[in-house]
Amino acid sequence: MTRRAAQPALPLVVPAMPAAVRNQLRAQVVPGWGQKAACASRTFDPDWWFAPADDEVQAVARGVCAACPVRRSCLAYALATGEPDGIWGGFDESERAWLRLALAEGTRVGPTLDPHTRTAAA
Repeated sequence: MTRRAAQPALPLVVPAMPAAVRNQLRAQVVPGWGQKAACASRTFDPDWWFAPADDEVQAVARGVCAACPVRRSCLAYALATGEPDGIWGGFDESERAWLRLALAEGTRVGPTLDPHTRTAAA
Protein backbone atom coordinates (compact mmCIF):
# COMPACT_ATOMS: atom_id res chain seq x y z
CA MET A 1 0.00 0.00 0.00
CA THR A 2 1.29 3.44 -0.90
CA ARG A 3 1.04 6.17 1.72
CA ARG A 4 -0.05 9.57 0.50
CA ALA A 5 1.53 12.70 1.93
CA ALA A 6 -0.54 14.23 4.71
CA GLN A 7 -2.37 17.40 3.71
CA PRO A 8 -2.40 20.39 6.06
CA ALA A 9 -5.66 20.95 7.91
CA LEU A 10 -8.37 22.68 5.91
CA PRO A 11 -9.87 25.93 7.14
CA LEU A 12 -13.01 25.32 9.18
CA VAL A 13 -15.11 26.70 6.33
CA VAL A 14 -14.23 26.41 2.65
CA PRO A 15 -15.58 29.56 0.96
CA ALA A 16 -18.39 29.09 -1.51
CA MET A 17 -17.33 28.74 -5.10
CA PRO A 18 -18.44 31.66 -7.27
CA ALA A 19 -21.33 30.83 -9.62
CA ALA A 20 -19.13 31.62 -12.62
CA VAL A 21 -16.63 28.96 -11.50
CA ARG A 22 -19.40 26.38 -10.98
CA ASN A 23 -20.64 27.18 -14.49
CA GLN A 24 -17.12 26.73 -15.91
CA LEU A 25 -16.90 23.36 -14.15
CA ARG A 26 -20.30 22.27 -15.49
CA ALA A 27 -19.17 23.24 -18.99
CA GLN A 28 -16.33 20.69 -18.66
CA VAL A 29 -18.74 17.80 -18.02
CA VAL A 30 -19.28 15.73 -21.16
CA PRO A 31 -22.90 14.58 -21.52
CA GLY A 32 -23.23 10.87 -20.76
CA TRP A 33 -19.82 10.72 -19.09
CA GLY A 34 -21.07 8.31 -16.41
CA GLN A 35 -21.74 5.56 -18.95
CA LYS A 36 -18.24 6.00 -20.39
CA ALA A 37 -16.47 5.94 -17.01
CA ALA A 38 -14.01 3.12 -16.38
CA CYS A 39 -15.57 2.61 -12.94
CA ALA A 40 -18.94 1.84 -14.58
CA SER A 41 -17.50 -1.45 -15.83
CA ARG A 42 -18.81 -4.58 -14.14
CA THR A 43 -15.14 -5.52 -13.68
CA PHE A 44 -14.80 -3.19 -10.70
CA ASP A 45 -16.60 -3.13 -7.36
CA PRO A 46 -18.23 0.31 -6.88
CA ASP A 47 -17.39 0.12 -3.17
CA TRP A 48 -13.71 0.60 -4.03
CA TRP A 49 -14.40 4.30 -4.66
CA PHE A 50 -15.88 4.66 -1.17
CA ALA A 51 -13.34 2.59 0.79
CA PRO A 52 -11.55 4.05 3.84
CA ALA A 53 -8.42 6.05 3.02
CA ASP A 54 -6.08 3.38 4.41
CA ASP A 55 -7.71 0.56 2.42
CA GLU A 56 -5.60 -0.84 -0.42
CA VAL A 57 -8.58 -0.95 -2.80
CA GLN A 58 -8.69 2.85 -2.75
CA ALA A 59 -5.29 2.84 -4.47
CA VAL A 60 -6.71 0.45 -7.08
CA ALA A 61 -9.67 2.80 -7.60
CA ARG A 62 -7.30 5.74 -8.10
CA GLY A 63 -5.42 3.70 -10.70
CA VAL A 64 -8.65 3.03 -12.58
CA CYS A 65 -9.40 6.77 -12.48
CA ALA A 66 -5.94 7.60 -13.80
CA ALA A 67 -6.65 5.66 -16.99
CA CYS A 68 -10.30 6.70 -17.32
CA PRO A 69 -11.30 8.49 -20.54
CA VAL A 70 -13.77 10.77 -18.70
CA ARG A 71 -11.71 11.50 -15.57
CA ARG A 72 -11.87 15.25 -16.23
CA SER A 73 -15.69 15.22 -16.50
CA CYS A 74 -15.95 13.14 -13.35
CA LEU A 75 -13.80 15.55 -11.34
CA ALA A 76 -15.58 18.59 -12.79
CA TYR A 77 -18.95 17.08 -11.87
CA ALA A 78 -17.84 16.31 -8.31
CA LEU A 79 -16.44 19.81 -7.80
CA ALA A 80 -19.44 21.55 -9.35
CA THR A 81 -21.95 19.59 -7.28
CA GLY A 82 -19.94 19.49 -4.05
CA GLU A 83 -19.92 15.68 -3.99
CA PRO A 84 -19.06 14.90 -0.34
CA ASP A 85 -17.95 11.26 -0.49
CA GLY A 86 -15.71 8.89 -2.38
CA ILE A 87 -13.07 9.06 -5.08
CA TRP A 88 -14.15 11.18 -8.07
CA GLY A 89 -11.78 11.83 -10.94
CA GLY A 90 -9.01 10.29 -8.85
CA PHE A 91 -9.42 12.71 -5.91
CA ASP A 92 -10.80 11.90 -2.47
CA GLU A 93 -12.99 14.11 -0.27
CA SER A 94 -10.10 15.98 1.34
CA GLU A 95 -8.29 16.57 -1.94
CA ARG A 96 -11.48 17.89 -3.56
CA ALA A 97 -12.00 20.23 -0.61
CA TRP A 98 -8.53 21.67 -1.30
CA LEU A 99 -9.41 22.01 -4.98
CA ARG A 100 -12.69 23.77 -4.11
CA LEU A 101 -10.76 26.14 -1.83
CA ALA A 102 -8.25 26.89 -4.59
CA LEU A 103 -11.06 27.51 -7.10
CA ALA A 104 -12.89 29.78 -4.64
CA GLU A 105 -9.66 31.74 -4.23
CA GLY A 106 -9.16 32.22 -7.97
CA THR A 107 -7.28 29.21 -9.35
CA ARG A 108 -8.33 28.65 -12.97
CA VAL A 109 -10.60 25.70 -13.73
CA GLY A 110 -8.50 24.27 -16.59
CA PRO A 111 -5.30 23.64 -14.61
CA THR A 112 -7.33 22.28 -11.70
CA LEU A 113 -8.79 19.57 -13.94
CA ASP A 114 -5.46 18.70 -15.60
CA PRO A 115 -4.96 14.94 -15.31
CA HIS A 116 -1.35 15.43 -14.21
CA THR A 117 -2.28 17.74 -11.35
CA ARG A 118 -2.48 15.98 -8.00
CA THR A 119 -2.99 19.08 -5.84
CA ALA A 120 -4.44 22.51 -6.40
CA ALA A 121 -1.02 24.09 -5.90
CA ALA A 122 0.67 22.09 -8.68
